[in-house]
Amino acid sequence: MERIICVIIGYLFGSVIQSGYWLCRARGVDIRTVGSGNAGTTNVIRVMGKKIGYLTYIFDMGKVVVSFLICRALFGAVLPAVVICMYSGLGAVLGHDYPFYLHFKGGKGIASTTGVIISLALIRPYFAILILLGFLTFICVMYSSRYVSLASMFLTCGFAVEFLICALIGAVPAQGGNLAEAVIIPVVLAALSVYQHRGNIQRLRSGSERKIKDPKNKHKEENK
Repeated sequence: MERIICVIIGYLFGSVIQSGYWLCRARGVDIRTVGSGNAGTTNVIRVMGKKIGYLTYIFDMGKVVVSFLICRALFGAVLPAVVICMYSGLGAVLGHDYPFYLHFKGGKGIASTTGVIISLALIRPYFAILILLGFLTFICVMYSSRYVSLASMFLTCGFAVEFLICALIGAVPAQGGNLAEAVIIPVVLAALSVYQHRGNIQRLRSGSERKIKDPKNKHKEENK
């Protein structure tokens, strides 16, 4: 029952605090009807600019951390913190991706998944290495491929692999069934990320996926 409540609390935070939608709505724009139609950070940056986009990212991360802290305060004496983190995080990502009051049309859960990783660092400081690895993975893939979507999928899939390694070396503070649950959920989050990017995958295969601007090319265009 505690796990279900954690998922519900996470879902409510992830769904109601639909950062991209509300920040853009306050400026008279329904982000779901412009650009890619996605309510996540990337589309907000492309449509509304970096300031609103970065605020979207911060709020989408923060809502996951807050939901974890609330669930931990409620069930910390019953469940391992890492299990609470995973279930509340799963709920928050699902809420972000499928908000009930927006016809289940939200974002793709990348910033929210990052919030799960940050929550882990609040449990054990050494999990901060996962934040660094995720950042490096995202940056390296994005700037080598110029595809944000590809970098996003590498980030979530990399997190699943890295967390599994942490479990295998005994760095995850959980045992038995609790450990198995904690390891499975990052895999679920990675699979959900890939599913949410299915349209991007098709465009990547066809060569029609939109790339970020190459700073070198941009500099050349400005000097023409």
